[in-house]
Amino acid sequence: MTRQPNFRLAQLVRGDILLAQNGRLEKFAGPRSKDPKARAMQDEARVRLGRYVQTPPKDMIPRFLLQPPRDASTVLVVDARASRLFVFRQKDGKWSWKATTTFRSGSTDP
Repeated sequence: MTRQPNFRLAQLVRGDILLAQNGRLEKFAGPRSKDPKARAMQDEARVRLGRYVQTPPKDMIPRFLLQPPRDASTVLVVDARASRLFVFRQKDGKWSWKATTTFRSGSTDP
């Protein structure tokens, strides 16, 4: 995990916006669309956009959380297929969703 933010995807999107304003954008990642790093950023963008389109209802919890350990107060749930990490907290014996974030798995690129 890095402490420095990585704005590569945001910079790529900004470049695409500038190209689109000039009428020269043919596809996402513009002239770099065949570059493997650009393809990885395309995949990351799809995952991030999918997070907003396919967000599960906040009042639902995964079925395997129905009986977590009694002394647990927080549970992290990873959906590797969707590259999402969910945070659930227990309060007064009831579990509720608290946060969701995206993550990248298996990448050696910082």
